[in-house]
Amino acid sequence: MKSAIVGVFVLLTFTSVKGQDRIQDAGDLSAQDIRDVILDEMNRLRTLVEPGPPSNMNLLKWSDTLEVCSMKHAVTCPNAHDGFECVMASENMFGINWPITKEKLEYRVNGWWNEINNPGYNWYIAQAVDGQWASTGHYTNQDGARVTEVGCGLFDCSSQQKPSNLVCKYRSTFTDLGDYVKKVYQLSNGTSRLYEVGEPCTNCRYGNGWCYKKLCVEECPPGTKESGECKCALVDRCNEGNLNPDTCQCECDRNNVGLKCDRSCRNFGNCKTVDCNDPVIARTKCPGACGQCDCVDNGECVHGSFDTSPNVCDCVCENSWEGSACDVCNPFECTNGGKPMQCNLFSKVHEDVSERLSQPIGHIAM
Repeated sequence: MKSAIVGVFVLLTFTSVKGQDRIQDAGDLSAQDIRDVILDEMNRLRTLVEPGPPSNMNLLKWSDTLEVCSMKHAVTCPNAHDGFECVMASENMFGINWPITKEKLEYRVNGWWNEINNPGYNWYIAQAVDGQWASTGHYTNQDGARVTEVGCGLFDCSSQQKPSNLVCKYRSTFTDLGDYVKKVYQLSNGTSRLYEVGEPCTNCRYGNGWCYKKLCVEECPPGTKESGECKCALVDRCNEGNLNPDTCQCECDRNNVGLKCDRSCRNFGNCKTVDCNDPVIARTKCPGACGQCDCVDNGECVHGSFDTSPNVCDCVCENSWEGSACDVCNPFECTNGGKPMQCNLFSKVHEDVSERLSQPIGHIAM
């Protein structure tokens, strides 16, 4: 028992002395060079998605916390993921050999990216096939628009006759994405797009249109506005409102909401308990609940009705229908051999026909 305790003490002391909780210089690259190469290549690839360009892709920032957690795993010379033992974050791993070079790092980052060609991913519609992410997990970690932070670690395990790995962890700083993504971006088969296609930075989660290297940023990096590297992507895009050039935000006319003031008043998620002091939530997620607009039925719910109460302020769909306008058919799953209920595609048509038949028939010009 005593020898085991001594062994643990020596290991912890060695880790602290060697600074193995952070990336170390390797070959001709400094620790900061390694971080910059990885981060620059990931951000470069995020602008090249197909179909594209992406309208809501965030610029990745380096996280020291994620780097420390990645290093804790890398120094164990692992052959499997560590789960969420250090932090709640997605993880990628890829074998890498010493000495470390810029080309090797870029090759490993591209290796994760190339999973887009695997059969489990439909690149044309930017989603997994039938919700099966197994063969594309590394790509989806790296390409998801909602991801904002990354931190990596790597360690030379050759002296232990074990494989060395580049370990990277990814996470989002947004905490309210679940309902928002499900409501606004969910596709008919139940999987969500990794990103939205459109002009760069015109659908940013930050609530503005600041655009740096064709990616969304909360604020322009120092000096990049003056140099023209960071610009406002919402110029001439505020449909029913006016652009505030200082904040790069569209200030909408009453009852028009959304990043570009292009939506009628409605909530986009569960708004029963929501922090309306968050300007992004108030303007783009729960404008009805936060008093930014008046909830009025504009007849947009194809197979349902509009609930005008501020906490709902949205379409309430009929059975088997879903989507922001109740226009997406999603039959119920049945058990014990039952058949799923199909959507009545003609319910609206029947109403229109009945209404017309009850009216006088006019003369037909020959």
